[in-house]
Amino acid sequence: MIENVVFDLGNVLFKFNGMEVVKIFNNGKENKHLQDVIFNAWPRRDSGELSDPQFLKLIKPELSKEEYIVAKKIICGWIDILEYDQKVLDTIKKLKEKNIKIYAISNIPLDFAKRFKTIDEFKDFDGAIFSSKELLMKPDIRIFELAIKKFKINPNNSIYIDDKQENVNSACLCGFKGIVFENNIDEIYESIQKYEK
Repeated sequence: MIENVVFDLGNVLFKFNGMEVVKIFNNGKENKHLQDVIFNAWPRRDSGELSDPQFLKLIKPELSKEEYIVAKKIICGWIDILEYDQKVLDTIKKLKEKNIKIYAISNIPLDFAKRFKTIDEFKDFDGAIFSSKELLMKPDIRIFELAIKKFKINPNNSIYIDDKQENVNSACLCGFKGIVFENNIDEIYESIQKYEK
């Protein structure tokens, strides 16, 4: 019996592509250098190691004045341009109708963690754990152990969904049933129904 479904967020609930983010804030133009500078350092935001001012100070010497202006716009506005997967959101609603609890575990910056509860697309979530807040990053097994404790769930009755195999592997080591997301939410929903029988 499945009682809980735990989702990764980036490239599961919403698309997150560095070049597309750059284009949105750079008047529709690609800039590979800007993309590389920002998103090679981005995991240091996800980990909670750097605040936004520290992150901008770190990357500023590598950017032109114009690129730095775009970088600041990205840091301030990236959350507002996220494109959510409606099929995944609809599936979450169907799971909630079955009295299944919905949670998130995500490697994501602190600014998102602070706004999570105010974002309408996450109103059906029963809880979330964010790397930047906990100072733990997937695939570290400890973030899944923390989720079990914080959410008070039995991993044997829980499914974890992520687009990265290594994260799914870590969840499985903690007892979760793991599924790799490959734009296959219909198949995933069918799998959940089979577990319930």
